[in-house]
Amino acid sequence: MRYKGISKLISETLFEAENNRLSAPVLAARLTVFRHERAVHLCITLAFATWTIICYAFLAAFETFALLPAAILITILTACYIAYYFFVENSTQKLQELYLNLSEKEIETNE
Repeated sequence: MRYKGISKLISETLFEAENNRLSAPVLAARLTVFRHERAVHLCITLAFATWTIICYAFLAAFETFALLPAAILITILTACYIAYYFFVENSTQKLQELYLNLSEKEIETNE
């Protein structure tokens, strides 16, 4: 549910920003939310990557296949988190660029 919520918010914000429907302060507030989301998902992605490495290390060290289903599952989850993190990262960078452009336009308009 959270994935759909933040994805929808990112999409709506990008659309509104690209069509000049947002002011710089509103975009700045939303950008703060996206930066927090990016930081949280970076931590989650790193944790899953660490567990993936640990799981494969146990598989190699003890030569047991009992952990193989867990290793496969954690690898799939890690790949999903990496894909989602890149989505959030790229969206945040695009919003940052739009925010800077919008701020410059508002400064020029006020001068």
